[in-house]
Amino acid sequence: MGLGEMVADWAMGSDSIKGQLGANCNDNDSGCRDGFIKKLGQRVAREPLGDEQVQRYQKLFDGQTFKDGAYATIAAMVQSPYLLYRRELGPLNRNQQGNYQLTGYEVASELSYFLTNAPPDDTLMQAAQQNRLSSKDDIDREAGRLLGTDAAQGVFGHFVRSWIDIDRLNTKAKDPNVTFTDDTRQAMLEETKRFFWDVMNNPSGTIGDLFSARYTYMNKALGDFYGLTGDKAVTSDGFTKVDISDGRRVPGLLGQGSYLTAHALADNSSPVQRAFVVRERFLCNDLPEVPTNLDTNLKPQAPNATSRERYAAHSSQEPCHTCHQLMDPVGFSFEHYDAFGRYRADEAGQPVDSSGGIPIMKGPELVSPAVTYPLAGVEDLADYLSQAEEVRACIINNLSYFGYGIANDAKWNEDDKICTDNFIRQEARTSGNTLKSALMGVLHAPMFTNRVLDSDG
Repeated sequence: MGLGEMVADWAMGSDSIKGQLGANCNDNDSGCRDGFIKKLGQRVAREPLGDEQVQRYQKLFDGQTFKDGAYATIAAMVQSPYLLYRRELGPLNRNQQGNYQLTGYEVASELSYFLTNAPPDDTLMQAAQQNRLSSKDDIDREAGRLLGTDAAQGVFGHFVRSWIDIDRLNTKAKDPNVTFTDDTRQAMLEETKRFFWDVMNNPSGTIGDLFSARYTYMNKALGDFYGLTGDKAVTSDGFTKVDISDGRRVPGLLGQGSYLTAHALADNSSPVQRAFVVRERFLCNDLPEVPTNLDTNLKPQAPNATSRERYAAHSSQEPCHTCHQLMDPVGFSFEHYDAFGRYRADEAGQPVDSSGGIPIMKGPELVSPAVTYPLAGVEDLADYLSQAEEVRACIINNLSYFGYGIANDAKWNEDDKICTDNFIRQEARTSGNTLKSALMGVLHAPMFTNRVLDSDG
């Protein structure tokens, strides 16, 4: 209530808001009062208020000046669950099959918050009012418009940061002996955001391109940090598309500093952290639980020992070996990149060994008999991920979670989850597995506009 009153104080004192609130209404002008309630109520609830709701707000004006009644109404609406929650219930009466078709206003909110993280704009509200959000073409029209906004680029920048868990880069402790500024951290995150958005908006940009694309986005400062000098130097102070087909960086997300630096320790490359993201976020593997009370700290690095040797010694004995055998071979393929994502040919006076493999898993365990896909280096890993069906399924799983807000099988009705994922994957397949088609599959799936009555009624 205190917050609602703070907002009301601000609104009543803001010159830019007063006109919108009907500040010139007379105290006894019921038409002006009702217009104010309906206009503000539609903004707050993202749909027109019902007659009963309007009547409840009318009572806040009883015996008060218009100004005081408006103040009380604003404070009340800010506390309303219709502001705080996005309703997805459909009309109160259901059809004979037990399906709820979401209203146009509910679809407008779902589209807007998913794609722009904001309430529906006037165009979306008009489309809902005119019943122009009920078909696939309607969804495509409004989604295409919203995806052309800066807000959408920000939303999917947030998605990729969450998906590959790189927000931690902002606070990651790193070796203070290396000059690594906040500007460099932000430049790495910007590289990833621009790259992901480019693949999303390219009509032929595939899910596989996230791992195989031979270009990225850099400015001069980031290129210099990566060590791209001479004829490979990036010369623009602003971010520009950079061709890396000459091998100057690993293709796709795996060669970007945001990923390599966020998933490394302060002073070493941490093959385990990098492999964990590959397993959990790219392949959606079910990793075994870490035993409780297990000391996971590495012993101090011996003189002239490489990171690979240090991790191999740590994981050679049980109980560490059971889990590390799933990750270390994957993580070792990154060893040409140090804790800051910079290329290195040698470490501790020895040539870097980046050979590794992907032990194939089924559920939380290795397949039997054991099979390992060999990797000469991280380029081979990028190639594998760019072609793997389980990677396409995994990103679709993450996109649907991002769109629907349902995290896992425990919270999904199993049949709905299978049906929805299969629908999206099939739509993506028929469109060449483009990243955009996977996103549109989320919007086209029956789950986006329909709800089903559960078994308990």
